Amino acid sequence: MEDYHNYPQNNNQGFYNSSAPEQKSNKKIWLLILIPVFVILIGVVLFLFMNSSSKTISDNEFSQGTSLQLKENKEAKFIIDDEEHTIKINSVSDDSVNLIIQSDPIQTDIKIGETKKFDLDNEGFYDIQVKLNGIKDGVPEIYVKKIHESTCTENWNCENWNSCSEQGSQTRTCIDLSSCGTTKNKPATTQSCTYIEPQDISECINNDDCTQTCTNCDDGTYVCAYSSNPLINQKCVECVTKFGCVDGYDCVNNSCVVEEVLSPEETCSSEGKYLVPEGMICNGGSVSFHASNDGSFSCCSVQPVPVSVTGPDTILDCYSEDLSEMLCSAEDALGFTDLFESRLASCEISEGTFALGWEPVMGIFRGYEIQGEQGENCNVRFWFLENSVIDSSLLNKEMVCGYDSSKRTAQGVNDCFEECCSGELVDAILAIQQ
Repeated sequence: MEDYHNYPQNNNQGFYNSSAPEQKSNKKIWLLILIPVFVILIGVVLFLFMNSSSKTISDNEFSQGTSLQLKENKEAKFIIDDEEHTIKINSVSDDSVNLIIQSDPIQTDIKIGETKKFDLDNEGFYDIQVKLNGIKDGVPEIYVKKIHESTCTENWNCENWNSCSEQGSQTRTCIDLSSCGTTKNKPATTQSCTYIEPQDISECINNDDCTQTCTNCDDGTYVCAYSSNPLINQKCVECVTKFGCVDGYDCVNNSCVVEEVLSPEETCSSEGKYLVPEGMICNGGSVSFHASNDGSFSCCSVQPVPVSVTGPDTILDCYSEDLSEMLCSAEDALGFTDLFESRLASCEISEGTFALGWEPVMGIFRGYEIQGEQGENCNVRFWFLENSVIDSSLLNKEMVCGYDSSKRTAQGVNDCFEECCSGELVDAILAIQQ
């Protein structure tokens, strides 16, 4: 009789079944370790990518002009004539940055509110315009725009207007002393005029009053002949060609004719133009300027339109690029001077822009920083704002002026120049006046 013994089957089964929970536990531990490590690695890669990548300015952004924020040692790429260039913030200070533009490196400092232009290929034309809008929390905001402007500065010298023809027009010759080959800022060479029929008046005498001189005349035997447009260059003429007539007559071609006084509307109408009233501008038309007993006025070849600019940020916002049109009200323009005068009276530490007297007609607009009291004086830093008319020798220069309590008015600033001020800008102004 056989003995049957119940041996356990699959002896190994109990062993493997007992180790399965342990393997699952190990897998969970590894997953808990690897998942955070994997997430951290992805974060590091993304951080490095975002901080190492440079911004690319699109062609449309570049052509229209765009503002961008770049941290120190960061750069942006742009394309000019199928060639890639970069603009990089090399270093940042409180009120300026140091830029590097390359492929051929150009390194320059630029202050807040300052605009600079660069010729990247040395072909005689500026390719890019850069302005530092501001610096916030150590991060500069710059404005860049693609341009194509000649690096040559036109310097037009015009002869006097010839006599008014019977057809009611007169001409003159203008020559660019810089020979730039461009005519962007060329003054007008033809204008309308009122022809006056000469009359036989015997009282026509030589005007021997040669006391008026100007800085670019050789000596006192010359006088300044001013054009009707103050922006056009003055010209020196010999005194012997200046004649005078008795009251009520004008001297025309060395003959005295009855003086004809036209109202501003009649003057503009005689030119086939429209009078530009207060609060309106000549939008897109040609402009002629005139002086009258009641002040100055201008005539426009097209119907004037209402002023469109309100709430100007700087004094330059109140003028067109060639300074021929007012783009905001006279009150807004004068408000900048009134604000400066108010701040100066109390020596309030502040910054802003303004213009004095006839400075806008001469293309001069000031930036200022009232720095505060120093002894009995209030110190003010001045510079000139860039526009299409101002002499380039006055740009990127500064002067610091100290005003005691008796000079803290706009007129005091105007009168106290050489006595109160010092700096490169003073030397540049004096060089022009000599």
